[in-house]
Amino acid sequence: MNATQRSIKVHVVFVLGKKYVPIRVAPSSIGTMAGGAQVALLSFPWVEDAKENMWDVIESHQGAKAAGREIVVSSSWNDEPMLVLHFEKISADKKSACFDVANSLIRISDSSKSWGESVSYLIYGVKLNDEQDDSLSILNEISLKIEGEYRGEIFPQSGSTLKKNVAENALTRTLIENVIMEISSMGLFIEDDDVLEESVIKLMSDLKIRGLRLDAESGNACRVLARDIARRIIIG
Repeated sequence: MNATQRSIKVHVVFVLGKKYVPIRVAPSSIGTMAGGAQVALLSFPWVEDAKENMWDVIESHQGAKAAGREIVVSSSWNDEPMLVLHFEKISADKKSACFDVANSLIRISDSSKSWGESVSYLIYGVKLNDEQDDSLSILNEISLKIEGEYRGEIFPQSGSTLKKNVAENALTRTLIENVIMEISSMGLFIEDDDVLEESVIKLMSDLKIRGLRLDAESGNACRVLARDIARRIIIG
C-alpha cells in the first residue's frame, strides 16, 4: 500500500435463512458492535431496492467493481460503509459459497484500491432460524479467505427493529407451515411451495394494511388463522 492509500473498514452483514419479511439491520447497531463507529449503508443509486440484498449487485464483476468505487466515494463522508448480503442456503454448497462470496469481496477491495483506497472487512452474521447448521462457520472461512475479521453472530437487542423483523419472520414461517398442514389434511397436494408462500405473505400484508397483526405469543391464534387462510386459498 502506498503512502496515499488509507484503509477503509467495510462492515459486511450476512443475513442467513429464508426471508419472508424485510429484515432491517440498523447501521447504528453495527457501529455499536464496532466500538462506536459511524456506520452507514453503502448506496447503489443505479439499483432500485439494492438495500434489500446487496448480493444481487456485487455478485457480478461489474457490480463488484462499481461497489468498490462507491466505497471510495462514501469514504469522504466519514462513515464506515455497510453491505447487507442475504443467503437463504449458504451452506448448501460450502466450497462454492466460500469461493463465490470471497471472490466478489476481493473484487470490491481490488476496485477500491485502484481508486486509491484499501479496504479491510469486518464480518457479521444474522440467523433467521434456529436450525443447527454450519452457516456461521462458513462466514469465518470467508473472513479468512479475504483476510477480514469475523465478529460473530448478531443477537438482536430487545425492542430493536431487527428483533421485531426476526420474530415476525419466524412467525410467518410457522404460519406457512400450519397452512401447509391444513391444506394437506384436506387431501390436497401442494405442487408449488413458493406460490403458496406468496399467497400467505400477501394475506398477512393485507391484515397489516387493516392495522392487524398476529400475536407472536399465541400459538392457538396462529393455528386458527392458518385454517382460515387455507380455506381462502382453496376457495380463491
